[in-house]
Amino acid sequence: ANYRFSDFISAGARFSMINTDYTGVTAAGISRSDDTIRSTASVTYAPNAYLAFTAAYSYINNDSNVATASFMGHVVDLSATLRY
Repeated sequence: ANYRFSDFISAGARFSMINTDYTGVTAAGISRSDDTIRSTASVTYAPNAYLAFTAAYSYINNDSNVATASFMGHVVDLSATLRY
């Protein structure tokens, strides 16, 4: 979902949930299945039609039936875009 607060500032939010079943078995003899949740929020400042600055935060949680494949992550992304 995206929302424009003004001509210069906009924000976005995304959410996804994915189930992945892997073929074959692990060394422990089990089939691997992961449930991954990702949520992202971002803010963009675009002072004109050619330049934009974006800050985004993502939370990722991968829950697996294989203990060593489960993880949680936090990602911060800062970007500048120049269009010509």
